[in-house]
Amino acid sequence: MRYSKAGRRKRRALSGLLALCMMLGLLPPLTMTAQAAGSAAAARIYALRDRYPQGCYWNHAGPDLNGYGVTEVPCPSHDSYATCNSHVYNGDTSYQCRGFAKVIFKEVFGQEPDDLPKNYNIENVMPGDYVRFGNERAGHSFIVLERNGDEVTVLECNIGGRCIIQWGRVQSLSGALNYASASNPKYVYFSYSVHASNYDELEMPAGFAMPEDPSYRPIPDDSFPGR
Repeated sequence: MRYSKAGRRKRRALSGLLALCMMLGLLPPLTMTAQAAGSAAAARIYALRDRYPQGCYWNHAGPDLNGYGVTEVPCPSHDSYATCNSHVYNGDTSYQCRGFAKVIFKEVFGQEPDDLPKNYNIENVMPGDYVRFGNERAGHSFIVLERNGDEVTVLECNIGGRCIIQWGRVQSLSGALNYASASNPKYVYFSYSVHASNYDELEMPAGFAMPEDPSYRPIPDDSFPGR
């Protein structure tokens, strides 16, 4: 069958439209897979809020509140690690922020950050990742809850208090982080992140519903002891 010039143009246009529709038809499942993995990681972390309450302390300076090394009492001093909790793996002991972030990562993904490759590209940081600013001797570690451009919302321990647990601080990935006090600041920058190898296989925790508002709203200060 022969087509007029106008008919051939119409067929080419329809063919192009069909190809575009097929391509677009493939995109949603891929996008949803990435979103689902990120949502599952965030949900698994948020599900730990009752276990590691805002404003309590990850140490053994007082009575353990729940069997997870959480107390109402700040460390009296950080001249030593005497009252700080730790995470031990392969002969390496991680205290304070570094130990806490590794414990959370292990609880969420069942993996040790030290067993996984390090990512040195800020662009690759995702919710659920373990992040280190500075070096292993001087700096700060945290877990990413959410990412919005260059900024991440984090779960952390021992910034702004002696092993205090904090949810919801916002940190610029490309900016400086003061891991010391306001009167004696010590600034460090992004060093690396660690991404779980089973990230895409995570499922939403049973019985847990993410809030309708995807942004994190910090738990009121009077909801938990230790503030």
